[in-house]
This record gives sequence, structure tokens and C-alpha cells, in this order.
Amino acid sequence: MGTKDFIVPDSFDFRQSRSFRVGQTWGAASYLQIMASELSDKLLLEILELDAELTVTMHIQTVDQVKAIKTVKGKISDIDKMKVEEQRKATRAGYDPDILPPDLVTFSKDAAELLADLQSRNERMFLLTFLIVNTAPTRERLENDIFTVNGIAQKYNCAVKRLDWQQEQGYMSSLALGYNGIEIQRGMTTSSTAIFVPFMTRELRMDG
Repeated sequence: MGTKDFIVPDSFDFRQSRSFRVGQTWGAASYLQIMASELSDKLLLEILELDAELTVTMHIQTVDQVKAIKTVKGKISDIDKMKVEEQRKATRAGYDPDILPPDLVTFSKDAAELLADLQSRNERMFLLTFLIVNTAPTRERLENDIFTVNGIAQKYNCAVKRLDWQQEQGYMSSLALGYNGIEIQRGMTTSSTAIFVPFMTRELRMDG
């Protein structure tokens, strides 16, 4: 028997939809749903300071600047169409057409600010996949840890969502292999993405 025989878990079980087993250890893969337009660097800090076994993985993909601007302009056009439709509904119902749903107003404002960031503030667009893999000796401890992480996320207008029926892909995507099998991405600007980069980092390089 070699060293690998002692290190590698004796089994992997991904048959359940919301959790998995690695040997005798319970695990669950989730993603961070970011609903806030701006984030604090305290979000990542609080998650990493938890007394829990977890792995945080971020896959960040750059977007061509021309394509990013075109995409945002398309979103703004869609929002403007929704505004017109809401105003028509309000007029038919006898309401003030200038009063729009709060969410629509927020989306419009955020999209306009994003376009300004890309066009005149030297910002670039990135696509972020933020994964969290929790592990614990028991299923009860696992669920409690995930509940705690989600509580932190909600403080910053985010949510931890379980990767239903994608536990194996989520686990594989959390390994240091540069592989991302989860197609759940959130558009982020340079400054928004930068808050997830630690101030103290160490690069690991392998010759060859």
C-alpha cells in the first residue's frame, strides 16, 4: 500500500440531491447569490472566520469590454421597455404613470451606473462564480453550519443557495484544479470583484 491509499477517502457518495458523503464526512456544495449592488469586504472575512469546516472558491472570468458594454446597453433597453409597459398599465388603470415599481427603478439606476462605470471610469466586467463547500462530521452539524453562513450572507443582501442535484459538480469545482462546472455567474465590476481579493496573498508556482 502506498501513501495515496492512506490519504484518499474510501468512498464518495453523490446520490443525494442536497448533500454528499466523502468517507464518513458529510458535505454540501452551495453558491452565493449576490443581490446587493455593492458589497463589503467584511462578507468574506466573516465567512472565513467561522468556526466551521468550509472551502470558499471563486471562479472569475473577464468579459471583453465591447461585449460588456453592448450587454449592459441591451439590459437598459429591456428595462426601458418594461417602464413603458408599466406606464401604460398605470394610465389604463387611472394611476399616475410616473410612479413605477421600486424594483424597476432600482434596476434602471443600477444599470445606468454600471454603464457609466464601464464607459468612463476605467472599470471592466467580470463574471463571478462564488462557491462554498461545507463539511462536517454529522449531518446535523452540516445543516447548522450552512444556516450560520447563510445568516452572514443575508446581512449583506446575499443568500447561500444549495446546488440541488449538482453536488458533485460543485465539489469538483471547489478543488484547486481550475475547473468550473457550475454555470451560475454574477456580473461584477473591477472594484466589486477586488473586495474578494485578500490584502495578503502568496502565489504558488510550480516549475515546468
